[in-house]
Amino acid sequence: MAQGRLDEAQVVLDASLRDLEARGHAGELPGLYALRNRALLLESRHRLPEALEVFRDLVERAERTLEPSDALIPTAMSELGALLEALGEGEEGERWARAAHEHARETLGPDSPYATIVEMRLGMVLQKRKKNDEAAPVLRHAVERLTEQFGESHTNTLQAMDALAHALLARGEIDEAEELGAARSRADSRAPSARHGRGSRSRRVSDWRSCSRRAGRRKSSSRARGRHPLPGRSGHDR
Repeated sequence: MAQGRLDEAQVVLDASLRDLEARGHAGELPGLYALRNRALLLESRHRLPEALEVFRDLVERAERTLEPSDALIPTAMSELGALLEALGEGEEGERWARAAHEHARETLGPDSPYATIVEMRLGMVLQKRKKNDEAAPVLRHAVERLTEQFGESHTNTLQAMDALAHALLARGEIDEAEELGAARSRADSRAPSARHGRGSRSRRVSDWRSCSRRAGRRKSSSRARGRHPLPGRSGHDR
């Protein structure tokens, strides 16, 4: 969305929130979803510190006013965790991502699409924190569930595939990573965005292949020296 449209959306959304607060509805579900939309809009405008404060406010309000089974609670918790990780607060971000995953499993059940998205975010936070031994099985399960629930060409599925491929490469599981990369490229070519422009897709595929080639060279070099291909397989976080 163009910057001008984002600015316009911000003005409309802020006015809506003020109106909900004036009528005493800010703590009800419509007000909470409006607050979430404000946080997401700030994030899309790269105003991350402001988005962080809104997400914290959202989680606090949601936990105080909603039933524990409401999907907004773990959703907001996981979004807060992901944003914290992006801001360099990985330890706190991981705590929120884990808490969101546990909450979603207990209150929504493992078959809920909301729980699957929360699981995906946990896996992505773990992968970005280089906890690939733990991230890989979480992301593998998330990819399976996302494919069943949303389809292989959905944005969430493609993002989870990317994260899983990088976790596998870091663990030295080159063959599975390459198979996943090929499946991801096929799915990406069928995604709606592929019909409107292939620039970003081409860059993603190129970046992934470059990473795969580097990992393959390390694997070949390590075999020649009689050592394990990548240190991540030892079970230690890197």
